Amino acid sequence: MSFMDQLSTDEYSSRVSGSIAYIASHDDNPDHLLSYMEAIYAEDFQPKEGTTNYQPVSDAKLKAQALKAGVPTAIVDKAFVRQYQKWLDAVNDYTPKRPELWNTEGSNKGAMTTPTVTINGKALNMVQIAQLGIPLKSAVLQSLGLAESAVGSQGAMPSIGAAGKPLAPKAS
Repeated sequence: MSFMDQLSTDEYSSRVSGSIAYIASHDDNPDHLLSYMEAIYAEDFQPKEGTTNYQPVSDAKLKAQALKAGVPTAIVDKAFVRQYQKWLDAVNDYTPKRPELWNTEGSNKGAMTTPTVTINGKALNMVQIAQLGIPLKSAVLQSLGLAESAVGSQGAMPSIGAAGKPLAPKAS
């Protein structure tokens, strides 16, 4: 989704979302996309959207991150032409209207906020996670029944319980 454009001066959200869609569609190596996303969402790179000291990020800087992540030059050269803008606009219009993605409690009850994490179509309760004071990564792993040490291990599989919905996170 690219709905954060209203909080920037350079349509960062749309440009980044479009580049992610393009790279995902054209680069056969998913590790490149994951590395690119990690780089552009890193705290020391992603601009502070919605703040008075917002610093625009050029396409050249985004392209440099993609190249550093291993995305082939031929793909990087085309990833920022906004080929997916109409699709992003449709996603931005449709997705927030899906009730299964809405908060079920708190001040944002009945609205979709970020981050929104779903597991088997069930939204993770971000209000509960905040109340418990659990880092999001820990809450997601707990909800999947997966130990952090098992992430990336061959054969390690999540266990979401018999009901097919996220396991309830517990305070650490």
